[in-house]
Amino acid sequence: AYIIGGLGLGTYLGIYGGLYHLVNHTIIKSLLFLCAGALMYSAGSRKISELRLVAKKMPVTGFCFFVGALAIGGMPPFNGFVSNFTLFLAAADSKYLWAAVICIFTSLLTIACFAWTAYRIFWTKPQHGYNPPHPPFSKGGLRGDLMSTYLMPSLYVKSRHHRCKWLYRS
Repeated sequence: AYIIGGLGLGTYLGIYGGLYHLVNHTIIKSLLFLCAGALMYSAGSRKISELRLVAKKMPVTGFCFFVGALAIGGMPPFNGFVSNFTLFLAAADSKYLWAAVICIFTSLLTIACFAWTAYRIFWTKPQHGYNPPHPPFSKGGLRGDLMSTYLMPSLYVKSRHHRCKWLYRS
């Protein structure tokens, strides 16, 4: 919705924010899918009731999940914040304040949903006394590499902003 909304504004800032959010959202979702895969692999199940209390056994996965949850919700200093904020500014600059307010509210709902999911998976006790095994350590490297990319795009936004001006020239 953010991507289409940014492109639909038709302004330079909207198009830039929409395309930037497309890249950021792809990176963030890949980390969250890798975390979900690591959880399902180690637990051997897809049920949240069997994935509970795994923060002690899988602290790296738990940390990566929280970084991804905060990034996809648009919290600073992660790259999701920069692209979301660019889209909020584009909507407000185009005199669509109601759209900017809806986008901010949607970001807050996203954070709330991921916080609820993380609480259920990482901090509630399992219903059946399930004790998850340790995941293989070879799977954690890619999650760490993806997590480190979340801060980098937010540090170099200004240089990317000027390089993408050709998108709006017509």
